[in-house]
Amino acid sequence: MFGQEDAIEMDKFEELRDYRNGLLKDELKLSDQEATEFFKLYNSYVKELRIERKKFRRKWFSKDIENLSETDAKQYLEEAIALQHFEVDLLEKYSSQMAPKIGYSKVILVKKAERVVNKKLIEKANELGIEKRGRRRSR
Repeated sequence: MFGQEDAIEMDKFEELRDYRNGLLKDELKLSDQEATEFFKLYNSYVKELRIERKKFRRKWFSKDIENLSETDAKQYLEEAIALQHFEVDLLEKYSSQMAPKIGYSKVILVKKAERVVNKKLIEKANELGIEKRGRRRSR
């Protein structure tokens, strides 16, 4: 029974990913060929970013940052800044790879498109009963 529930959840996540891809394709006005090239890179970008953010959250999420020792606060700040540097470096890396495929004019719109798409994704995830961090909604 658990296997069946997991399969249903995976179907929901796949539906959500496909929905996201369609929205991004529309927002960026990508041709089918551009979309194919873009999503090869974009999905790798998102995966790398998710992994690094997850590492940071896993370490610091359970801590009360308002009551950290000076040593821990310093470490938190250093790691938060390092994460932001990583995000910028990753954006630079993937932007330079995307530009020849979809053009700079579309690359500069990716972050804006993500903001628009993320709002719609939250609504769609709620419709599908998907909660952040894999928790299931009770209905």
